[in-house]
Amino acid sequence: MKKKILGFTIVASLFILTGCNKIPKLANGQELAAKIDGKEITVEEVYTNLRKQYGTTAVINIIDEFIANKEIETDEDATETAEFQLEQIKLNFKNNGQDFKSSLASYGYENEQDLLDEIIIEYKKGKMVENYYKELLTDEEINTHYEEEVFGEMDVRHILIQPEEKDNEEEQEKANTAALNKAKDLIKKLDDGANFEALVKEHSADTGSAEEGGLIKNVNKDEYVLEFFEASLELEKGKYTKTPVKSQFGYHIILKVEQKNKPSLESAKDKIIDTLVEEKINDGTGVATQLAWSEIRKKYNIEFFDKDIKRIYNSNITSLKNQE
Repeated sequence: MKKKILGFTIVASLFILTGCNKIPKLANGQELAAKIDGKEITVEEVYTNLRKQYGTTAVINIIDEFIANKEIETDEDATETAEFQLEQIKLNFKNNGQDFKSSLASYGYENEQDLLDEIIIEYKKGKMVENYYKELLTDEEINTHYEEEVFGEMDVRHILIQPEEKDNEEEQEKANTAALNKAKDLIKKLDDGANFEALVKEHSADTGSAEEGGLIKNVNKDEYVLEFFEASLELEKGKYTKTPVKSQFGYHIILKVEQKNKPSLESAKDKIIDTLVEEKINDGTGVATQLAWSEIRKKYNIEFFDKDIKRIYNSNITSLKNQE
C-alpha cells in the first residue's frame, strides 16, 4: 500500500501499531486490533486482509530497500540530494498554507529524519536503476550518439520579435503575422547594411541579452529550443538567417559569431552515457524502471514462499514485459 507526498513514496505499514499499551487478547490467544459493538477485529484478520491486497507490494519494497542499501552507499551526494528535496517538500507545504510537522504525522512519519531516510532510499533505488542501464549500454550506442547528437557549442547574437498576446484566435493570428513581418523588415535592413547590435537594442524582446548586443554564448542542443539550435548550426560564421526562425518564444533573427570545435568522444562520453540512460529510464510509464528492478532482484536469487504473493508478482512481471 503506497501513498504519495509531493512525489515521494510513503509505504504504509501492514500492521496496526499499538505503542506501549498492553494489547487485549481473545480466549483463543489472538490479539485484538479494534472492536465495535458486536464485532471484534483481530490483528490476524487485519493482516490477512492487507496481505491479499498489498502483500506483494510490501514484500517487494522490503527486498528493494535491502538491495539498495547493500549496493549503494549513503554518501555525501545522497545526503545532500535528500536534504535539498526535503527542504523543497517543506517549502511546498508552507506555500500551500499547511503545517509540515502535523502533515508528517498524518502520513505516518514520526519525525523529519524518518522522511529523510525514505528520500535517501528512493535516491538509492534510482541509482540502482541508472547503474543497471549503464551496464547495458554498448560502445555502438555511445558512438552513434556522439556522431549524430554531439556538436561544438556556438556563440550567436539574436533579435527576438515576440507577437503581442491577444484574447482570441483571430486576433492572435494577426499579431503573429505582424511580428513575422516586422522580423522580415529587420532582415531587409540588415541586407541594406544596418548594424545588427543596434537593431538588437532597439527591437529585441529578449531583454536579458539585448544589453550585450543579443549575445548568447555556448549554445548547445541540450539547453536551447531545437529550432533555434538547428538554425544556428546551419549558419556560417559571420552570417545571419535570411528568414525569421520561429520558436515558442516568437521570431528570431540569428547571427553566428563563433563555432567551437566538437568535443572529443572521451571528454563527452560521461555526458553521453547519462543522456542515454535517462532516455531509457524516462519512458513516461515507469515500465523501464520496474523491468530493471525485476532483473536486479534475480541476482539475489529471490524466492517467494507465499503462493498468492508469488502469483501476483509473476503476473505483474509478465504484464510489464508485454508492455516493452
